[in-house]
Amino acid sequence: MLLLRVFAARPRVRHLFPRIGTRELWPGLFAWLSACALIGPPAHVAVTRTPPGEKAVQEEGTNLKTKRWDVTVQREGLKRGYFVVKSDLDWRALWPSTDADKVPVVPSDIDFAHEMLLVSSPPDPETTASSVQGVVMTDRGVHAYVTETALGVDCPESSDLDARNYDFVRVQRVDDKEVSFHVDTAFGDPCGRPPEARVACKPNGATSPPDEKLSVQPETAVACVASSLKSSRPIFDLTWTWELSPPGSTAKIDVTKGGHGATFLPDVIGLYRISLETSDDLQRKGTATADVTVMPPGGPLSLQMAWTKFDSNDDPATFPRVALHALGVADASPRPGIPWGRVRGCSVESAVPGCAAKAAGPTTLMTLSPTSAKQFAVAVHYTDERVEGQPVLCVRAYRDGKMQAEACDVQVRKDDTWWDVAVIDAATGRTTEALALERAAAAARKSASDAGSMAAPPDAAPH
Repeated sequence: MLLLRVFAARPRVRHLFPRIGTRELWPGLFAWLSACALIGPPAHVAVTRTPPGEKAVQEEGTNLKTKRWDVTVQREGLKRGYFVVKSDLDWRALWPSTDADKVPVVPSDIDFAHEMLLVSSPPDPETTASSVQGVVMTDRGVHAYVTETALGVDCPESSDLDARNYDFVRVQRVDDKEVSFHVDTAFGDPCGRPPEARVACKPNGATSPPDEKLSVQPETAVACVASSLKSSRPIFDLTWTWELSPPGSTAKIDVTKGGHGATFLPDVIGLYRISLETSDDLQRKGTATADVTVMPPGGPLSLQMAWTKFDSNDDPATFPRVALHALGVADASPRPGIPWGRVRGCSVESAVPGCAAKAAGPTTLMTLSPTSAKQFAVAVHYTDERVEGQPVLCVRAYRDGKMQAEACDVQVRKDDTWWDVAVIDAATGRTTEALALERAAAAARKSASDAGSMAAPPDAAPH
């Protein structure tokens, strides 16, 4: 009887759903169960912020392949925070106050059955940028590493500050692990102008006003000062350096107390460009320079001996000891065969009429009178040996304020030996060898010109 009652009740149950048969009921039920599986339980999210300026330590695990959804959507209405989107309903929940027909549409190719969307929407409205740098999956969780860029110091808030300070990244869907966002904070470049200054120099102790372009004689101490200092932020540091100095110079910059001035003693003829870098508390830097030109001596003919090809940190006291010598000669040949060491020439140790020599550290400056001789033989005595790789010694000749000749010694030298530099013509400051080559070249050109004139046919007589 009981069995009969059950069967008798079946038509009543079917009558409750007159339009749904067994064949139609199963597909709908399957679709509903599938939707529930895709929605799943809400993803639990943990957020960890590292201190500003530091970076989060990355977990060891599997680096998940990411695909950035590089599209601009309206920022207005988007919830602030860090989210995991696994369904259309999760996506709609990111815009709780936005009309349904105005919520941005997710990419048509996204497959929430296999993908999930990681959303970084910074809570701080002054964050100008946000980027998911990488995603790592471990045994216990999924770790997303985010870098946010904060508004730079002294930067005004822009009306479009929120236009794109979020990030959407598509990754493999993971349902059984907690998602952790590790957020690093970087700072945008500060706004405003960097510090400004002016640098001017004058001979040390002079009463004349300083100048941005100064000319002095050798061995004239120079003092430079910083003026017209302007900065919207506190000044953090003042640094004086050489932007440019003549080859062979070993001049050092001595900074005054407080850093607003500097002095130096130029040791080589040429251009010195001293630079002042001004830094504020935000590490913004401004640079100002001044030029100091060291002119050759006032006399018409001078020689300078200086070391070249060395590092600024090298100690000149470790260079070989050398001495510059000059001797007036009548022989204009490039190598007159002077027995150096047995004749008395001009040097720092030995003054002779028509010549004056002075040493400044490793540099020697010699002034010669062209009236005392037509030519001057020049040589250098090596007291110490010079080995391969050591600095290179150069001798330069100046005439009427301009360099006319230069010779440099790259040879290995034994101790107590001589380097025959050259014979300098007193009238021009050139080497006699260079003058001889020029005369020979001029003679060859004249000879070729004369030969061409003789070979040319005479002009045809007019008809």
